[in-house]
This record gives sequence, structure tokens and C-alpha cells, in this order.
Amino acid sequence: MKKHTHIIFGVGLSLCIINPNVYNTIPVIILSALSSIIPDFDLKIKHRKTFHNINFMIIYIILIYIVVRYINTYLNINVLLNINTNTIIIAALTGYASHIVLDSLTLRGVDLFWPFSNKRFGLMATRFDSRLWNTVLTLIGLLLIILWFKSRAYDILSYLLNRYS
Repeated sequence: MKKHTHIIFGVGLSLCIINPNVYNTIPVIILSALSSIIPDFDLKIKHRKTFHNINFMIIYIILIYIVVRYINTYLNINVLLNINTNTIIIAALTGYASHIVLDSLTLRGVDLFWPFSNKRFGLMATRFDSRLWNTVLTLIGLLLIILWFKSRAYDILSYLLNRYS
């Protein structure tokens, strides 16, 4: 899938799963967006192997956890606007996992258990650059974002009115 599809779908899914409060919305959006494109950092190595698997996803989540705990504990800074560690982990995991799931829809699939297995998994239903699939999945992501914002409209308006009045 295309980068914008991964980002929009990952952010929409994260918002709906986490349902962050007004104060944590921006950090959740940023972290899930970044996490949804991290798997494509393997473009120059073994693409769809090195980072497109469960093993690296676990390593990535552990690294995020260690960094957040270190910042919170030793630097005495509560990272990301007092957002709790679980929310950070879920945002990173949702963004990353959504990337793997979307790429499993492509003809190439993903090596889900690499380096322990070279078996490819997925529906292998479409090309990664298919306009139809990228459009449909981008629209689903946008719909998830809109539904989340609609459910939080009162909170967002209250926050803005209190902050700027």
C-alpha cells in the first residue's frame, strides 16, 4: 500500500481503539502515524522481511516501552503530555500492526514470522499501488477518524472554549 494509506488507516484505527481524551489526541496521532510507516524503513534491506514481521514489531514495541520508561523515570519528564505508557504502547502497536495487515492484502504478502520462516502470509489480492484498494482503505481510515472526532466533538469544543475564552 501507499504511505498515505498506511498513515490514514493507522491513525483512524488507533483513534477508534484507544479513544484518547482531548489532551492525548495529538500524541496518539503522531505516534500511530510514525509507527504505521516504520515497517517501510526496510526498503533498502530485505523489503517485507526485515521489518514486516511480528518479531520486529515486538522488538519495536519493547524499544518504545524502554524509551518512554527511561524518559519518565530518569529524566523525570512525563513524556507526551502526561499520556500513560499503555496508551503509548497501544498507539505504536496499532500503527505498526495496521501496516503489516494492509501489506498482507498485496500480491507480495508479508513474511510474518521471518527470520524463523520464509513463508509468505496474506490474501495477496491486489498490487501495492492499486488505486482502488488504496482509495478504499484511505476512505475507511478517514471514516474512522471522522467517527472518532464526531464522538469527541463536545469534548473538543469544550476544551477549545475553555482554553481560549
